[in-house]
Amino acid sequence: MGNYDFTLDLTDQNNTQYLINEQIKDGSRVLEFGPANGRLTKHLKENRNCRLTIVEIDAEAGESAKKFAEESFLGPDDGDIEKFHWTKISGKFDAIIFADVLEHLHCPDLVLKKCIPLLNEDGRILVSVPNIVHNSVLVEMLNDRFDYTKVGLLDNTHVHFFTYASFRKMVKDCGLFIENVQPVYSRLGNNEIDNSWDEVPSQLERFLRERTQGSIYQYVYSISLKDVTGGELPDLKPLEIEQKRNFDARLYYRKDEESKYSDEQCVISGYSDGGEIVYTRDFGEIGPVWAFQFHPLSENALILFEECKVKNADSELVLPVKSANCSQHFGRIYAFYEQDPWFEFEEIPPEYANGTLEIQFQIVAFRIEKGDEEVLKALFDSLDGDAKGLTLEDLVAGRDALSDAKKYIAHLESDLKELTEGEGSLSKQLSEAGEYIGHLEKDHAEVTEYARHLEKDLNEVKESVGALKEENARLKEELSKTLDFKIKKAFKRK
Repeated sequence: MGNYDFTLDLTDQNNTQYLINEQIKDGSRVLEFGPANGRLTKHLKENRNCRLTIVEIDAEAGESAKKFAEESFLGPDDGDIEKFHWTKISGKFDAIIFADVLEHLHCPDLVLKKCIPLLNEDGRILVSVPNIVHNSVLVEMLNDRFDYTKVGLLDNTHVHFFTYASFRKMVKDCGLFIENVQPVYSRLGNNEIDNSWDEVPSQLERFLRERTQGSIYQYVYSISLKDVTGGELPDLKPLEIEQKRNFDARLYYRKDEESKYSDEQCVISGYSDGGEIVYTRDFGEIGPVWAFQFHPLSENALILFEECKVKNADSELVLPVKSANCSQHFGRIYAFYEQDPWFEFEEIPPEYANGTLEIQFQIVAFRIEKGDEEVLKALFDSLDGDAKGLTLEDLVAGRDALSDAKKYIAHLESDLKELTEGEGSLSKQLSEAGEYIGHLEKDHAEVTEYARHLEKDLNEVKESVGALKEENARLKEELSKTLDFKIKKAFKRK
């Protein structure tokens, strides 16, 4: 049998089988791909009066599902979806089901296109696919892990991975239309991938928790031949409980002055961080209580303390903070840079020893890292007096402003470093240019001197040429006279 031979559960609405079943009408003709052992096939046949055709590559599992189908394509040949034997089916279907199937195919887009001729005009292709950008996968990758599993998001038989955007694009490219999409949620650490928020920095945790896609484990799509929504799909929402951070508060108590704080006298209560937190404890369950120490969480944190009071049937009393293991303290703001922050309050009067405790506080930041600590210290150092009027908004705004200023200073330092390096490069180039100019000036002087020598030689040559011209003219004149004399003498002889 395959990895996905699970029992059908139609009671859990956060379940792909439930969401697919809800979209199939009684009496429908259904083509089901990858039915495994036929858990949904059986239900649709016996309880919904549907007529089914199945395609299953696992012959053993398919034999179980075959009992509830009118027509079957089973085994490594006929049941291989991408060998397309099923395209020979005659007639059309009201519903075509791919429940956690497309991610196992090499060409899911081609398979969807091949389904178009088999779908009734008003029919639906119902698809569930895992979300590869679930926070569980991202936390793994951020810690340099990508280990395949037998089932789930990183099933070792998956050959295709989808995000919300990539799946929508594939459907559009096939000429089909998404009519509806429904999410199936899973919290980080509550599925087959074993990890936790402790594996990422707190700033990154806050970002990941707020991602709409981060808590969506699977998507269930209803796909049609026509655009019935005008391209508008319902807004997806993140899992609200996943957006909140969960903490354990510990209350250590002493019953009298002689007793000590110990794990034996400690109560632990879980709570979700959602702005102002009100921690309550009935002392009647553990009392009488003479004194107590309150540990709001185990990580280091920045806490805005509001008030601590005890109540009985007739009155209430505000208890001041007696001590705290904080690193810095301004008015209601307590900065704990070490693990396991705690507050200790004034002793409880006997009339309230069996009353009710109520502590109000807010967690501004937790799991503070070195960079955050430096920013917060700078913020506190910049405050005047004890800052009794400081509000949470002031603190967050100041912290963010200082963080932005720190980033800007780092940016300026980077620019200054680049300018300094640029200045050094320019100085080097200027020095090299000066040396080159010196070489040019020396060459120029040598060329000038050489030119003077050439000019002198030229003048001497000119003088020689002049003398030669004069000698040439004299010789011509003498030659002319000689020729003239000889000619005249010759004529006289005749």
